[in-house]
Amino acid sequence: MSYCVNCGVELEKGAKKCPLCGTKVINPREMGDEHIHSYPVYSPAPKVKIKKSTVVSLITLILLLPDFLTTLCDYTINRSITWSAYVMASLLCIYLMIVFPILLSKHGVTCTVLIAADILGFLLFIELKTKGTWFLTFAMPIVTVLAVFIAIISLLKKEKKISSLTVAAVSMIFLGLFCVLVEFLINTTFKVRDTFAWSFYPAVTFILLAVATFLIGHNKALCEKIEKKFFL
Repeated sequence: MSYCVNCGVELEKGAKKCPLCGTKVINPREMGDEHIHSYPVYSPAPKVKIKKSTVVSLITLILLLPDFLTTLCDYTINRSITWSAYVMASLLCIYLMIVFPILLSKHGVTCTVLIAADILGFLLFIELKTKGTWFLTFAMPIVTVLAVFIAIISLLKKEKKISSLTVAAVSMIFLGLFCVLVEFLINTTFKVRDTFAWSFYPAVTFILLAVATFLIGHNKALCEKIEKKFFL
């Protein structure tokens, strides 16, 4: 039994139009092939996969140009490599920091170690060129601690049993303690002051946020309420 879509009158079987208002009757079961696919059929565009080697080659060419120009200018003016050595070292450091994640996207820990070694090599070069004494007591501890932290976080994120809120809480605790470590290294390396002045403020803030995040992460009802409230 069918009805008119316009006025609601009951229609006889096989009726072509409504006897009351004259509206044309369209029965989906009686539709011919001409009504099928009355709109264009969606066909997704083929995905173009770009090779990693192509991306690395492009980045290499982009960074080689300023490297070549600065070296040429430096040698033309000074007849030796002076200030351009800093540019070359900086570009090499940036280049490796970009290339390592591309080539080692599935090896987070290995990539982190190599990037840390790259940064340490650059900082050691700067210290040797400037005849400083801050690498072993300041730069190396900070970069090493950061690298270890990032490696640990990358491993924790792979564990399905550990929630993202727990990882966030651990990260906040680390950031709080890291601020204390930075001020301590500044005081001992550069002899700024003998006591802590600012690091406890961000440390306490981060730790309190970490505790709150940890409690939220272990309260299922509260998590669901927050997800609904903020459409997460």
